[in-house]
Amino acid sequence: MNMENKDFEIKEKTLVRYLGKDSKVIIPEGITTLGMRCFYKLSFIEEIIIPESVTTIEKFAFYACDRLQSIYIPKNVKFIKRDAFSMCPTLVIYCESEDSLSTWEYDFNHSEVPIYYGINEDNFYEKDYIQYIIHQDEVMITRYIHSSFIDEIDI
Repeated sequence: MNMENKDFEIKEKTLVRYLGKDSKVIIPEGITTLGMRCFYKLSFIEEIIIPESVTTIEKFAFYACDRLQSIYIPKNVKFIKRDAFSMCPTLVIYCESEDSLSTWEYDFNHSEVPIYYGINEDNFYEKDYIQYIIHQDEVMITRYIHSSFIDEIDI
């Protein structure tokens, strides 16, 4: 299957390389594998949305995406290979799974960026430059984008 989309190089349901220039990337439904280095060193990307069809994230898929701030991993992702998120210093990972799976390689998060498990659309929020989650009756601010004109925060 070769999907036609000018922003994505896709071969047989594998995303080989992102060719676009958008800071927010929505990976097309139907992709099952995010290939090795498919977003390698793309420093302009800030957010990535992975569809439910993805089951595998290959090694170095997001390596050195130094402006990548958030990525949501759906529960259908069964395999995450080593260093998939290495060298992404501003990244926060949100996982629908309640915990990492035994099929996710132990060093998939070698850079030890924050990971929040058990997150879905019902408990993830953004408001007034703040990303936060409500999970197990706790509110956790996961990211604050500084702005000099904010005096108070209402959640």
